[in-house]
Amino acid sequence: MDLIGELHIPLWGDASLDIPGYMVIAAVIYAVVGTWLTQRIGSPLVRLLFNQQRYEADFRFSLIRLRENAESVAFYRGEQRELGVFHGRFGAVVANWWNVIRRRKQLTWFTTGYQQLAIVFPFLVAAPRYFSRKSSSAT
Repeated sequence: MDLIGELHIPLWGDASLDIPGYMVIAAVIYAVVGTWLTQRIGSPLVRLLFNQQRYEADFRFSLIRLRENAESVAFYRGEQRELGVFHGRFGAVVANWWNVIRRRKQLTWFTTGYQQLAIVFPFLVAAPRYFSRKSSSAT
């Protein structure tokens, strides 16, 4: 009796491997692998976005500190030192922002490609049964 969705793989001689419900198994594997890969690619975004908030807050704090101490900075001629602090903190903001953009780009490329593969995947999974010319109903 031929079960619905059973995949028959001939091995050697008279031996064969029969996988009942292989389409369901393939769909579950597809979903699990896609979820796992998406999590692996996207999880560094949590740390990057946290760091982005921290770097921006540090930069804003240094601006406020300068505004509150502008008279002292001018009196002691500390403009160059403060400018160096600003360049360093703003550089951290920009560098981390580029890392966020790169990671989002990788995640978007993967999820878009995975969505496109989802269109073709059912046909690929059904192809072995189709080309073996087995009917979809049990006999």
